[in-house]
Amino acid sequence: MQLDWSAYRITLLLYIGVLILPFSFYYTYTSLQNLEANRTILYQLNKSGAEILAVTHTQDPQERSRHIKEIDKTLFMIKPWFKENNRKEFYVGGRSLLEDYDQLLKYWNILKNDLYNNTTTTALQYWKHTRSLSFIIEKMVLLKEAKIYNLLYLTFAITIILLLLLIYSVRAYIYIQIKKHAIHDHETKLFNKKYFLSEIKTTLSRSIRYKYPLSILSITIVDFDKMDNIYDKNTKTQIFKIFGALIISLTRASDVACRYDKNSFFIILPFTEEKDALILEERIRKAFEKHDFFTTPKPKFKFATDHLNYEETAEAFVTRIENLLHK
Repeated sequence: MQLDWSAYRITLLLYIGVLILPFSFYYTYTSLQNLEANRTILYQLNKSGAEILAVTHTQDPQERSRHIKEIDKTLFMIKPWFKENNRKEFYVGGRSLLEDYDQLLKYWNILKNDLYNNTTTTALQYWKHTRSLSFIIEKMVLLKEAKIYNLLYLTFAITIILLLLLIYSVRAYIYIQIKKHAIHDHETKLFNKKYFLSEIKTTLSRSIRYKYPLSILSITIVDFDKMDNIYDKNTKTQIFKIFGALIISLTRASDVACRYDKNSFFIILPFTEEKDALILEERIRKAFEKHDFFTTPKPKFKFATDHLNYEETAEAFVTRIENLLHK
């Protein structure tokens, strides 16, 4: 069995198209989760600033101890984020995120070790540094959001383009397959060569078995190779349409009219003696001569008719008809 690699490629494209969407959604989800994490850090940093003011204003040892634990916990939780985002890509401060964090930790350690001496000044420094750091992180979050949304729009646009290309490829492949497996010629609406070769074998075998007459009428366009110099594309298409319509109107339902190649046409005439086939040939010849093809000069046609020899094969019969056309 011969593999149709085009079908495998189209199937692969379909799988890619199906996978593009979940990956796009996953990227969107992770990007939004990252933004949410940044906002959480901003909230925790502002919370530590509020906790430091509470430390300096409470006299209750238990309450103060609770605030200290909260600040320690917050500073411990946000440290990994500062390390992870220490690069200069979105940083708008004067040093680096990690240095800003170390300075914040320094103020806190001073304040924690000496809560009862000069706490107001150190707490104010801590709070100001917290506000400055919050401003920096807020700007970073806005810059990250802008980049993420731009990447999101770009990813969405690329996904749409890829899906459109996929749809186009699938439609083109389906069209090619339909054309490949079709039995009619697109220009003349007659049967094509593939159908002719299949039908002549069946008809010839039946004719030999039951001993009924079989003829073939062949028609070729004279100087077909010169048509490109004489007619434009639309004119040639019009000639073939008129030709096919005339053949269909002049033949019986049992006859099989086919386009054998670019300028050769065969009509299988079952139950037809050679003399009757010659009558049909003359009728078609006169119809072509009288009909206006709406072109100048008018196309010319060559005719040949032959009868089946019961001793020959379908290939030999067709070859004999071809040789008659090229005499």
